[in-house]
Amino acid sequence: MDQLLAHLSQYHPISEAARQALADCLQEEVYPKNGMLISHGQVCRRLWFVESGCLRGYYHLEDKEITHWFGFERDFVTSFHSFTTGQPAVENIQLMEGSVLWSVSREELLRLLDKFHELERLVRIAYENTTSGWRSAILTPSSAPPRSGTNNCCRRLRLSWSAPRWGISPPTWHFPGNAQPGKGRI
Repeated sequence: MDQLLAHLSQYHPISEAARQALADCLQEEVYPKNGMLISHGQVCRRLWFVESGCLRGYYHLEDKEITHWFGFERDFVTSFHSFTTGQPAVENIQLMEGSVLWSVSREELLRLLDKFHELERLVRIAYENTTSGWRSAILTPSSAPPRSGTNNCCRRLRLSWSAPRWGISPPTWHFPGNAQPGKGRI
């Protein structure tokens, strides 16, 4: 929980009373590798902070799983549309490795936001930061995976989950535009 509270203070300062009220609402959750946080059709009622581990958000399109985001340490994760609207999730959230998460329910979060306006501002800034990261990932050419060292993601992600995001396809697992045999293989 200390990691989460320290991370939050980077976005916006919060009073000791708000910090304590938030700490009282947080719930530690430990999940095994391949566990499901949310499945398609469930209503998402929690917002999570990743203390350790990694997750992926994916949906099904025809017969394929399409991974559209990854979450790592110090990330906030949820099925945003379901969490904010109360409608069933259209995505799945799967733990890619054993993970420790801290969560708060939507009802508790709304109560905290009503009582502590600095938390309302903090959540807005954190949300803007998260969505601007998604926007950058979407608008950035996806012809190559991120360099290793970015959360060690290249070593942590299963190739079949991450390859489509970077334009890599089976059966040769080569990068697009690289037509030379034996070149660009992973």
